[in-house]
Amino acid sequence: MELQRLNMEMKQKYERMMDSLWHLLVTGNPDLIEAADQTEKAYQTLLLSQEVQQLIKSKTKERSNNTSLEHMQINMLRNETLEFSYDLTLREQMNELWSGLNFHFATFRPTIDGQTFTESELLGELENQPDPNERKKYWEAYMKSGQEIEDQLLTLVKKRNQVAREKGYSNFYELKLSTQDLNVKDVKETIYHIKSSLDPIYEYLKQMIDEEIMEKFNISSQEIQPWHYQHPFFQYYKNNHINCSIDMLDIKDFFEKINLDIAPLIQNGNFTNDQEKSPTGFCFHVDRQGDIRISVNQNPTFQSIQTLLHELGHGAYEMSMNPSLPFLLKQPSQIFISEAIALLFEKIPLYSIHFPSKDASEVLAKETYYQNLLVRLYWTMTLTLFEMQLYENPEQNLNELWWTLVKDIQKVNPPEDWDFPYWASKSHLSSLPVYYHNYLFGELIASTLFIYLKSSFKEPFSPDAIQDLKEHLFYPGASLRWKDASNADFFLPITSQYLKDEIKAYFKTKSD
Repeated sequence: MELQRLNMEMKQKYERMMDSLWHLLVTGNPDLIEAADQTEKAYQTLLLSQEVQQLIKSKTKERSNNTSLEHMQINMLRNETLEFSYDLTLREQMNELWSGLNFHFATFRPTIDGQTFTESELLGELENQPDPNERKKYWEAYMKSGQEIEDQLLTLVKKRNQVAREKGYSNFYELKLSTQDLNVKDVKETIYHIKSSLDPIYEYLKQMIDEEIMEKFNISSQEIQPWHYQHPFFQYYKNNHINCSIDMLDIKDFFEKINLDIAPLIQNGNFTNDQEKSPTGFCFHVDRQGDIRISVNQNPTFQSIQTLLHELGHGAYEMSMNPSLPFLLKQPSQIFISEAIALLFEKIPLYSIHFPSKDASEVLAKETYYQNLLVRLYWTMTLTLFEMQLYENPEQNLNELWWTLVKDIQKVNPPEDWDFPYWASKSHLSSLPVYYHNYLFGELIASTLFIYLKSSFKEPFSPDAIQDLKEHLFYPGASLRWKDASNADFFLPITSQYLKDEIKAYFKTKSD
């Protein structure tokens, strides 16, 4: 099999797989599970076929004769096949477990006193509910999800580790990192550098949050429980519900002014707030040829607009790639680069003078943004380290490990009834394994890019600034290794320093 023919066959099967998954997630229709399963199996079967594996081996041997594009395609292909077992029975067992878990989280609706809630509705209750006993009910209902699927998730974790050992790795976490030119040491050192610099600021913010809780509920610091915070996992300080209703046409016009035509993204997207659809926003490039679909549960708040901009960031990257690239390379150079662009786009309303609906609430929006950024960063480090240790030893006392990390990093005390698999309620552990470090590295790169754009252009989100990103980062797709991109002239080295400086600068200004 030649690379050109493989690219064509992969595109056909990938498009069917992503289209099936899209319809399943935006409808929550269980009748579509079978189609999603079958199309994914067909895609995996192609990648693991003898012809494709032989192609990888032969091209690897001929490395000196390969063009740079051929080398990058083989590298992407090898990395993509790495997490799939050659054992058909094991592969089918894993697919069945993953599909069941994915559907569970897409359709799970917490129930309290006979009333069913969407995730956004439940989070709204946690923001406004003054009765601690009622808040505990909401928190426990949200966390019940993990108790329902703990066994299936742990079974899948062990099978993922089995595949990793089959491929020569100690565990699945190490395998996944290797496909991104990363290792466990990179992740641990990054977390260490962030914490060593930002711990005092985080502790200051956490104390302020706890004092607000103590005053609101008339309790002592020792009485603060996880359900007193506005998110069950303390993923953010508070939801940015500043009323910020913006018409999609205004969003489209703004992006046109900065040389990004997002009209197709809006036309193909799903922005309804239906109870049946997945509560998580996402962006799929279904065919890697322009069929880009975004799903967001849209409502008239600043938080919702930031979620929309996040997914539009993914979409802008995908639609700006070189259209002549082969299918294998028509994707981001790494997932965390795409996450960086998405996180960068979340800053647009705060720093673009041309963004619609700028008013007196801008100051409050920026304050909440940086408070949430810091809380989110410490949550991200918590889940990243937990998942790393989950794959290192899935037989350990995971409930105890969870609360040890939560208390040490987030400074949140466990409840009296702590010995339950609350951690399993985080969907990423099931449906997007070894993904959360991408948010961590994405935050670093987003700040790096933000500093670069601010220093190089009059405005970080001006047409010239966006054009620079399009030409140097978006256009090459995966034809350029991320480490090469990070050393390009236009792009500052990837380091945690810029993220730390950005956060420190904001909190210093607030304290002056």
